[in-house]
Amino acid sequence: MRLLLVEDDRLLADGLGRQLEKAGFSVDTTHTAREAAILGEQEDYRAVVLDLGLPDGNGLNVLRTWRKHQIGFPVLILTARGDWHDKVEGLK
Repeated sequence: MRLLLVEDDRLLADGLGRQLEKAGFSVDTTHTAREAAILGEQEDYRAVVLDLGLPDGNGLNVLRTWRKHQIGFPVLILTARGDWHDKVEGLK
């Protein structure tokens, strides 16, 4: 199963990516919203692990773009934010 991991913290991305690969997943990793948006539209992913706080944009905006283009892979949202508004938006 091919996954896209979108996480700006490189240490966290490396560790999480290694664990996912050990579990049998093929993982592509990016650290920016721009590249995530492009990869999500061009590649065939079975699921995405998406950080909300990216250096060049908001992960929720990337997710909205994918959904607008009817890209429907499952998305697991990661965030260090404690704001309930972000959590609710991620569930929509």
